[in-house]
Amino acid sequence: MIAFARRSLKQSERSYPAHKLEFLALKWSATEKLHDFLYGGIVTDNNPLTYVNTTAKLNSTGHRWLAALSNFNFSITYRKGKNHIDADGLSCVFPTEVIQAISHAATAETVPLSETDAAGDSSEVDDVPDGKVEETDKSTDVPDVALYAIQARRGSTVNDSLNTPRPQMKRKPPKWMSTGDWKSHPVLVAAIDFGTTYSSWAFSFQHEYDSDPTKVFAKQWKGQESQKGPTCALIEPNGKTLHAFGFDAETKYFELLEEDNDEGYFFFKRFKMRLLGQTIHRDTEIEDIQGKSLLAKTVFALSLKYLKDDLIAVTNDRISGMIKNTEIHWVLTVPAIWDDGAKQFMREAAIEAGILDDKLTIALEPEAASLFCRHLSVEKSGNQTSLAKFTAGKRYLVLDAGGGTIDVTVHEVVRQGQVKELYKASGGAWGGTKVDDAFLDFLTLITGQNVIDSFKKSDMYDFNEIMKIFEVKKRSITHESESNIVMRLPQSLSTAAQQETGKSIAELAALSKFGKEVSVVKDKLKIPASVVRTLFQKSVSTTTDHVAELLEADANKGIQAIVMVGGFSESPLLQHAIQSRFSSLKVIIPDEAGLSILKGAVIFGHSPNAITQRISKYTYGIRCKCLFNENKHPLSNKVIGEGGVAFCKNAFAKHVEAGQSLRIGDTQAEHEYIPSRSEQTIMRFPIFATKEKNPLLVTESGCFEIGKLRIPISGTGLDRKVYVQMNFGGTEIEVKGTDKATGNAVEVKVDFLS
Repeated sequence: MIAFARRSLKQSERSYPAHKLEFLALKWSATEKLHDFLYGGIVTDNNPLTYVNTTAKLNSTGHRWLAALSNFNFSITYRKGKNHIDADGLSCVFPTEVIQAISHAATAETVPLSETDAAGDSSEVDDVPDGKVEETDKSTDVPDVALYAIQARRGSTVNDSLNTPRPQMKRKPPKWMSTGDWKSHPVLVAAIDFGTTYSSWAFSFQHEYDSDPTKVFAKQWKGQESQKGPTCALIEPNGKTLHAFGFDAETKYFELLEEDNDEGYFFFKRFKMRLLGQTIHRDTEIEDIQGKSLLAKTVFALSLKYLKDDLIAVTNDRISGMIKNTEIHWVLTVPAIWDDGAKQFMREAAIEAGILDDKLTIALEPEAASLFCRHLSVEKSGNQTSLAKFTAGKRYLVLDAGGGTIDVTVHEVVRQGQVKELYKASGGAWGGTKVDDAFLDFLTLITGQNVIDSFKKSDMYDFNEIMKIFEVKKRSITHESESNIVMRLPQSLSTAAQQETGKSIAELAALSKFGKEVSVVKDKLKIPASVVRTLFQKSVSTTTDHVAELLEADANKGIQAIVMVGGFSESPLLQHAIQSRFSSLKVIIPDEAGLSILKGAVIFGHSPNAITQRISKYTYGIRCKCLFNENKHPLSNKVIGEGGVAFCKNAFAKHVEAGQSLRIGDTQAEHEYIPSRSEQTIMRFPIFATKEKNPLLVTESGCFEIGKLRIPISGTGLDRKVYVQMNFGGTEIEVKGTDKATGNAVEVKVDFLS
């Protein structure tokens, strides 16, 4: 035994029941008072404490305490009270040698107990002089705590034990721990997977992650056997209030349509794809399914707010007490192929939804799925090999096939189970919704564009119903399917056909290019499985061709497996296409392919350092003026500045090169810049990107501006200098500017939306 501590109870703690006082003693001693001595395990005579990491049902306070404890790697061992007398004895009788040992420990250079006291803490480590025992009112004290940091060998004295070298902590305390501010540590990590077709949320507490990273609670949509709901938002006529989201939005909107009471309402469906490949600004508007416009940020923010509020409500129902907004760390998923503007747009929409900026992390979808699959057993990996068995140096390709996009990245396992990206993320808008688009094109070829337009305008409810029915039917199509797909055609479609062409649907089908294959009997449309398979062809072939191209790249040699995740990866047709074309590789399809991104995002929130390296998709740099070099700069770019100095305008000052390996947390390049005018107080840096590796000017073909940067500068004159550091390794670009004269450094955010 080397240390003993106690403190008085605060007023709010005096009503705690005995078991909560014991838990308080554990949390206080391990995280605030004696964490320097914590080594391997804690011994307690309170048996319920041994269950706090596993089966104990905790309230919000208990989860906060457990989140603080989770930063240390230790076990809790129960010992009967009658065998725990050495710890109990310290609170009542102090043998001389023990008192001397404690005094020695308190003043020893290697173990300064006084340093464990946080500023302003009313608690004290007992240091009783002259062998006197201080009387204590046991009713107002935290239960006495003794941590067995070093257990004395049999036959040794206490002083012998103290001569043993001080053990090191299993895990270095985080910054919040060193300040004693354990309340700032997140109690849980929550993730929102905002998909093109379906969305949902999930979360886990820190102690759940520590025991099993895949133990993630996902939303169960009320009245549905699904953990994901359609990405549909019904907004009231004022354009500011969300009426419903998900399944409820679909149901309520169609009810409004049936009652002819939808006037003024906005119904947005699958609107996430509006952010792909588009120039986005804060005032960008998007159209709902009837062509009415609203600010895109409003639509996204209202949808995210629904998911955020719903998650908080469920967590507060699960445990007694309230989880505060500051105690949740949020993770929001985005496709890896999105540009920086789209990522910033989603961040700002999340902030507008009420998520704190410093409590939000952006996660790339294929990376999140990769982390989830790294923790799965063979049984949960489609009975194929498990990524968890991949050792350092093993490589695999992640194919994230979602509703809107196909995201592909290549990972290599590194030490301690972490992974690094080997090849820049790539892909395109080839997801499952392309099959739905092909089905609509198929109907249009049968009936004609005028019929479909009239059908949509006259009865949007029936139009959405037929598309929903096909979405369900397509999931059963395999490469071996032979039976017809039968769909009931609504009367409103037949009416539109008759009005626009004077013919029935059956007559139009017989006259179409599918006349020998497709038939219409009464109100039933029969489509052969062979025809339905052709609707998948463009999406599937584009995806497999892209994967084949990636596997041929030199940087990707040695890939041993393909991991299929995302909702579209559950399609038997896509699975067969991948397995048959890449038969030499192991194809891993986890049981929860559609939830891999969502649950992996929670894991990423707990362990963001699990990804150690990414590959730059572009060459990034700053537009500036540099000293003119007649040997490489075109004469047309020559300008004369103050003092008669010749500069080259529109120069591309490269910070990162396309294909460059970017270690997470490292600054890739630091450049020094000077003002172009002596009176400047703000230096503005337009940021450009290109796929070329060595651009000279920002005006070259392929260069495009992605954002702007502003850094303040002190003083006057042309000899002032600003150092600009950029970190491109994270999921978002980080920038720091330093004024050389003053040494003042500022964290600057790049504006990609202006």
